[in-house]
Amino acid sequence: MTLAKPVTMALNLRVPAWIGPDAGVRLNGKALAVFASPGSYLTLRREWHDGDRIELELPMTLISETLPGDDSLRAVRYGPLVLAARLSSKGITHDMQYAEMWAAPKPEPTPQAAPQIAGNAPDKLDWIVPAKMPLAFTARTRHGEVPVVPLNQIRGERYAVYWQAEPAAASGA
Repeated sequence: MTLAKPVTMALNLRVPAWIGPDAGVRLNGKALAVFASPGSYLTLRREWHDGDRIELELPMTLISETLPGDDSLRAVRYGPLVLAARLSSKGITHDMQYAEMWAAPKPEPTPQAAPQIAGNAPDKLDWIVPAKMPLAFTARTRHGEVPVVPLNQIRGERYAVYWQAEPAAASGA
């Protein structure tokens, strides 16, 4: 925005609920000693001048959420992105991917169980670690390591959004 003369007003910046630690805001290159709670707004009230610059740092973090009604199944997000396990495209036919809207694909896909989390504390998220590429992770499961990426990056292959936690770990026992 270009200002012909200074303007005093409040500027409300949305602070999403998914932010990780070390979030911050800079005004004209200087860190401000204020911030707002996740899921709220940060209000900056001041006299604004032409050329003022705001930088909002919103680091993403891994977040685990249980499936409503089944604490043994959980999904993982990285900031606002839903993460999914890549489970391969082996055996997926063209018809399975591109059947008409109301047609059943031939052959019928076989259901697969959710990958089982390796570890007894699924909330700690130490079973899922960043990989070398941006927005890529590796999950340690009971059957080995599984690549994990944002759901919107997966096409033409099997995937899982929910992870199976051990019943004792899921209940906190």
